[in-house]
Amino acid sequence: MMARLPDRLGIDKADRELYDHDTVKNEILRGRRRKEQFLFAMAIGFKNRVKRPLDTREGWDDALVKQFRRNVRRQNICVRMRYPIYSSAAEHKRLGKEAPKKLRELSTVEEKKAFLEASGADWWIPERVSYPEGRAR
Repeated sequence: MMARLPDRLGIDKADRELYDHDTVKNEILRGRRRKEQFLFAMAIGFKNRVKRPLDTREGWDDALVKQFRRNVRRQNICVRMRYPIYSSAAEHKRLGKEAPKKLRELSTVEEKKAFLEASGADWWIPERVSYPEGRAR
């Protein structure tokens, strides 16, 4: 059986009565779950060329979402490749032919960091969360 996907879409409290199953006026939206209502509303708005920015909750803005996705991507690469450290220079093979071999031979994360810094390459460890520039938490 397929797991039920969480409904992560929110409606402002002031607007909730417009979307309640009993009071919704649009018959396309009546009897639908919140996610379906949202997708139908987006499609109708797109068809009618109505543009409205989507609000985010709890302080998430575009820069924070973009950085979160970047962190997850880098962490996924570390997990899949079994690397304790991430470097975009190493990922895109900008360190030369011998550097990946040398990097694998180093036993500790500290040695790998020192090697990457000496090579002028960037590095990131999954334990260190990165935030958008100008924000520290």
